Amino acid sequence: MQQVWSSDPTWNGDSATATFVCKNDASHVRTVDNAQVTSATTPVTCEENGKTVYTATVTLEGKTYTGTKEETVPAIGHDWDDPEWTWDGESATATFVCKNDASHVRTVDNAQVTSATTPATCEEDGQTVYTATVTLEGETYTGTKEETIPATGHDWDNPVWTWSGDSATAVFTCTKDPSHKKPVAAQVTSDITPATCEVDGTGVYTATVTLEGETYADQLTRVLPATGHDWDNGTWEWIGTESAKVTFTCRNDSAHTESVDAVITVEETLPTDVKAGKNVYTATAVFNDKEYTDVKTEIIPATAFVPVEGDGSEYDPDSNEELTVKFDRDGDPDVFSRFAKVVNVSGDDYDYTLTDSDYDAAGEPLIIKLKPSYLKSLNPGKYTLTAIFLVDDEEVESYRLTFTVGESRGVTSVGTGESAALLSVAAVLLLLSGAVIGYVVIRRRKALAQNKPEV
Repeated sequence: MQQVWSSDPTWNGDSATATFVCKNDASHVRTVDNAQVTSATTPVTCEENGKTVYTATVTLEGKTYTGTKEETVPAIGHDWDDPEWTWDGESATATFVCKNDASHVRTVDNAQVTSATTPATCEEDGQTVYTATVTLEGETYTGTKEETIPATGHDWDNPVWTWSGDSATAVFTCTKDPSHKKPVAAQVTSDITPATCEVDGTGVYTATVTLEGETYADQLTRVLPATGHDWDNGTWEWIGTESAKVTFTCRNDSAHTESVDAVITVEETLPTDVKAGKNVYTATAVFNDKEYTDVKTEIIPATAFVPVEGDGSEYDPDSNEELTVKFDRDGDPDVFSRFAKVVNVSGDDYDYTLTDSDYDAAGEPLIIKLKPSYLKSLNPGKYTLTAIFLVDDEEVESYRLTFTVGESRGVTSVGTGESAALLSVAAVLLLLSGAVIGYVVIRRRKALAQNKPEV
C-alpha cells in the first residue's frame, strides 16, 4: 500500500526543511533538508508595504512538494528633500520633493514668518532677514529671505563755522547720525577798510562752501585795531646854540608829526695857544617816555698862529728857489682869510716889513713863499719871520719862526779903498731905506686897524 505524506515546511530565514508525516501512520516521519528555495518580491513604496514570497521545493518518493512563506516589507515612508521656498511679500510656501520618488510632492502653505531688520545707515545698506518655518511629518524646516535696505544718504544740517585768521572751515553734522561730521575748507573773500594810526579799520570776510550741490556762506567782521604811531628817531632843529627842538614823524603817515622843545646843556673846553677848544651843546628831549639827545659842537680855535713848516730852514743864496713857510691855527678853518698881509723879517741890525713883491701868499692854511730876489738881498745870518693876523678886529702876531741865509760861494769879500767906500755908501743908503720902510709899516698898521675886515 502506498504511503501518503503531508508536510508543512519549517523556515529558517531563507532556507526551509520539509517534514513529512504519513497519513496512514503518523509515526512515520520523513525530513527533507536543503529545500530549493526561490523568492518573488513586490517592491515597497513610500506609502505602501511591499512583500517577498519564498517558495521551497523538495522531492520525496518521486513526488514534488512545495511550500511558501510571505514576508511583508513595510512602506519606507517619504524622505523629503530640503524644501524650495516660494515668497510672496512677507508670506512663504514650502514645496517638498521626496528623495525616494520625485513624483511625490508636498506643498505646505502659510509658513510661520518672522523677520529681523538691520537698519540702513547714511553710508551703508541695511537688510531685513525673513525666516519662514513649517513642520512636515514632525520635522521642522526653515527658509530665509534677505531684502536690502538702501543706505539713506546724509541729511546735512546747517554747518558750524570755525574761523582761524583769514581762513574758515564749515563743519556739517548729519541730522540722522550726529557722529557723521564733514569738514569743508571754505573759499574766503575779504573787503578791508585799513586801520590808520589813530582810527580802527574793519575787515569783512565772506566764507563760501558747496556741499552736494548746495552752497553755504558765513560772514565775519573783524575790527582792525588802529596801528598806533610808529615814530621815527626825530629831526633836530637848532636856533643857534640857544634853543633846539626835535620833530617826530610817523612812519605810517608822514602827515602825523609831534615837536618837543629840548633842554640844552653845554660843556666847555677852553683853547690853549696851540690846541683848539670847543663848546659841546647837548639838547635833551623826552617823548613818549623815551629820552632823545642831539649834540652840536662849536670849535674854539687855538689862540696862537704857529709855524708848521719852514721853521729852522736854511737858505742857499746861490740857488734860485723860494723859501716856503706855513702858519696854522688849530681848529680855525679861516687862517688864510685872517692874514693881515703883513710879514716882518728881523735879524742882527735888520728889521724889515716885506712888500707884496717880496713874497706870495696862499692858503689853506697860510703858505708864504719868500721870493729869491728878496732872499738874495739878505746878508748871511739868522733871521726871524713873523706874520700878522686879524682876530675879532685885533692884530695877533704869530709865533716866530727862524731861518738862516748861508754864505754865497760866488761872492768875493769886500776889502779897503774904493770897495770900502762903496760899502760905506751902501750902508748909508740901507739905513735911509730902513727908516723909510719903518715909517711905511707903521702907517700901514694904523690903516689896517682903522679898516679891518670882518672875521
